[in-house]
Amino acid sequence: MRRRRPPCLAPQRRRSPALLAAGGIVGLVLVVACEQVPKEPAAAYAKLCQRCHGADGHGNPAIPIDPQKVDLRNSDTLRRRDREGVRAQIANGKGAMPAFGKRLTAEQLEGLTAYALALLPDRATAPGQPLAQ
Repeated sequence: MRRRRPPCLAPQRRRSPALLAAGGIVGLVLVVACEQVPKEPAAAYAKLCQRCHGADGHGNPAIPIDPQKVDLRNSDTLRRRDREGVRAQIANGKGAMPAFGKRLTAEQLEGLTAYALALLPDRATAPGQPLAQ
């Protein structure tokens, strides 16, 4: 009769880098979901958004997501100054971005919306065109 190896000694399969990155993002989202959200918009942005979008909204290159998607300067919703659209995206999420609506009060959601809009210069540009720095 052949003895089976315990699971901890069984040969390990290689994990793909994409799978590991996705697992890291899910873990990051779960950690963020368990934390309390500060009332101050800048502190709420730092806690919920800065990991992916960066302190200035230009994106965090260390995040394994398309840099064009995490750079807020590329958001057509922000470029149009669409306050309702920005609020909806924060509340409901989009793509890899988690939904924060259930964790934020109406006041926090409004403050975070205003903070995100304030990260971009006041002048509007055509969608798809980068903003001058």
